[in-house]
Amino acid sequence: MMKLLLVLLTVNVQQPPEFPLVKLDPVVVRLAHYSAVESQHRLRGLASYYSNCLDGTLTANGERYRMKRLTAAHLTLPLGCWVEVTSKATGKKIRLRVNDRGPYVKKFCIDLSRRAARALGVDVAEDRSVMIRIIALPGEDPLAGNGQAEGAALVER
Repeated sequence: MMKLLLVLLTVNVQQPPEFPLVKLDPVVVRLAHYSAVESQHRLRGLASYYSNCLDGTLTANGERYRMKRLTAAHLTLPLGCWVEVTSKATGKKIRLRVNDRGPYVKKFCIDLSRRAARALGVDVAEDRSVMIRIIALPGEDPLAGNGQAEGAALVER
């Protein structure tokens, strides 16, 4: 019995062949990462906007809310991420940064600053339906590849 055990231990066990490492295109890696992040958040629904009386109050990331800046609040998106919000009624798009938590009313998915709501037209539209797309996570350049200055916000028609 002991000899059989020694024979079994000394038999050369073949290692499985090593597979070559595949280097994925950075765009594919980023797309997969964003898809995973987007699947965890509510990115369609109604938009609301901050009241004028909240101007100057502290937001969740410690900044002061300014109604004339392009910012937004979302319940679950990472603070500091950049999103593109598209109004279904007007077709306008705007890029802005998430710097606060909210809205705390279940029927709304995003709270926009006064300027952002005006730029999209959701402050006067009957249909305030929007779609949200993440364009940059915290620490990433939101306008990479667009040839624009970093930190600028875009409003498109």
